[in-house]
Amino acid sequence: MPYKLKELQREAGRRHYWRHREKRLEASKLWHAAHPRVSKRITLAEKFFRHVHINVQTGCWEWRGKRGGDRKSYAYFKHEYRSQRAHLVAWRMFRGEWPEARQADHLCCNTLCVNPFHLEPVTQAENNQRAVERRRAKKLEHV
Repeated sequence: MPYKLKELQREAGRRHYWRHREKRLEASKLWHAAHPRVSKRITLAEKFFRHVHINVQTGCWEWRGKRGGDRKSYAYFKHEYRSQRAHLVAWRMFRGEWPEARQADHLCCNTLCVNPFHLEPVTQAENNQRAVERRRAKKLEHV
């Protein structure tokens, strides 16, 4: 195909495109007005509570999502592009920021519980002491 003919075809295509562009834009605007976009974004709480089962007897919010840590006994939740302890995410949602240099003591003794009202911020020494006391109490129950 001669060079001139290709150039003429390209030019005809450009003219056709620009001539019908207004019609296409108008049709597109009409279609989008008739079909509003539904947002598929979900809130943090909706995403979080997909993984929670509420135990009515104990009041624990038992985690059914990703687990990690020692013996897979801690709840993890992916938020803000990283995995975080799920009980700390719940604390931030319901009670505000977690205190600095504190550990979470599960008052219900269930490490998979993410109920922020079953948590108490304590120092590491206090948390270790409570763990020792709970183990002793458990041994005495079995005797």
